[in-house]
Parts: sequence; C-alpha cells; structure tokens
Amino acid sequence: MCWTWLSRLDNVPVFYYTTTADLALICERLEPQLIHSHSPHCFNSSVTVSINYCLPLVITLHSTLWVEELYPLTLLMAKKIIAVGPAQARVVPKFQSKTVVIPNGIDLARFRPKRRFLRSKFKLCWFGRVHGEMAMGAESLNRALAIVRGHGIYLEAYFLGNAPPIPKEQFIDLGWLDDPVSVLQRTHVVFGHGRALREAMACGNVGFLLGAGYGGRVTRELIGELQHLDAFPQYHLAQARPERLASDILEFVESRRVLSQFQKEARQIALDYFDVQLMVKGTLSIYEQETLP
Repeated sequence: MCWTWLSRLDNVPVFYYTTTADLALICERLEPQLIHSHSPHCFNSSVTVSINYCLPLVITLHSTLWVEELYPLTLLMAKKIIAVGPAQARVVPKFQSKTVVIPNGIDLARFRPKRRFLRSKFKLCWFGRVHGEMAMGAESLNRALAIVRGHGIYLEAYFLGNAPPIPKEQFIDLGWLDDPVSVLQRTHVVFGHGRALREAMACGNVGFLLGAGYGGRVTRELIGELQHLDAFPQYHLAQARPERLASDILEFVESRRVLSQFQKEARQIALDYFDVQLMVKGTLSIYEQETLP
C-alpha cells in the first residue's frame, strides 16, 4: 500500500493505491498539477505517472537510505528534492542544486502541554522508532535508569515506540501508540530524536537528543549549532555513556524548580522552531515554483 500527494495547490487530498495503474486512475480523476512522493516505495510508480502525464515530480527524503544508488532515475526526474535534515540532503551529493532542506513540522495545537503539578512523581520516556545503531542510545538509557535507581531514586520510565530486541527491564514498555499525546502530557523528560522528540517537547517535556550517540539537552544553542534534531550515525554525536545520561536525569530529579523552568522553555522552543506551518509554507513555495508558468 502506497500513498502520494497529488497537488492542485488549492486542495491537497490523500489517496491510497497499490499499483501504478491505480495511481494513473487517480491522476485521470483529479487532473493534478504536481506529484509529491514521500517514500521509496512510491518512487517507481510516481516516476512512471509523472512521465506519462507530464507532471512535475517532487520527492521528500525522510531517511538516510543511499538513494543515489537505488533510485537514480527518480532523482534525475525530480524537479525538486526535499530533505528533512542535513544528513538526508547529503545522501544525494550529485543533486544538491535541486535539493532543499525543510525540517519536519508538527501540529502545535494537538501536541501541547497540560498543567503539571511539581509534586507529582518524576516521569520520563524514550519516544520513537529505532533500529540498528539507532537503538544504542535507548539501550544506554536503560542502563542509566538502573544507575539512577541505584541511588535510591524513584521514578517512572516509559518506553514509547518500538526498537529491536534490546533490554527494557527499567521501562514500562508501552509499545507503539497511534495517539501518544496523553502519555507525553504526563511525562516530564523525553529522550529521542527527529519528529518524536519535537512532538514530546511540544507537550512540555525537557528534550534530550539520543539515538546513535548523545547530543544532550535540546536548547536554542544546540539547534543553532546542529541545524537539526536527528541522531543518525552520520552526525557522529558523542557516545551515549550511561553515566552521563544518569547524571543528566539526576539533575532534574533533584531540582523540580529547574525542571519546571526547562519544561516551559521546551514548549517555547517548539513554538519557535517546530510549527508545521513553517514546513507547509516551504513546501507550498516549491509547489508554486514548479507549477507556475
């Protein structure tokens, strides 16, 4: 099952399809001005229909998959390539002239805080979907929680998302939830990267960048330095040492006033940097460039 955007600029419906013929029928029905493909699963069908119907093709790269080797025709045919971060942009070095970075945005009305009481139990979570090297951070966080609890500290820790079989005995494993908002509104601190980290910070969680390495607490300075919130191996972040993670957790357990201050800061960072409207504005600008005569 695949999906793709078929843009008329004034209205952007979403349809699901299974074959290239299905996509062609959708194009005949809607008469779109542009095709925007978000997944390698859709690239081949999108290219075929783009050629057959003389439609400009835009693609978005969400992962660091080496697409230059796997999908050279798609990259050649695309009028524009959107990368959600610098690492994604770097996997297409031959096509930098038509690549633009537009970070993922989130719905700040949906992902928002609820009032918290400082006397409530300290809660943290790991949030996201990871595999391979990206799961190393989550494993280190599990070990860090054992260190924190070894100090006689009581806290609740949730594993929200999915990962390969790694030790999770220090977590309450919630698995993947279609609607994580209620959990994120109950926790105080989150570890993760990418869209998941943005969503959790928008709900008022102090954010820590963790995946294949550790970037520490997310601040305006960190965003300005890194220009992303991903923790892919390509970014060569510092090793996620359990002792360092435990130290950062203990800082907030021991000072609820600091915790409250940084929670408010996390929400404000989300408002300033993560608004989905920033992503929409950048994407629509590309649509207009590629469809106006």
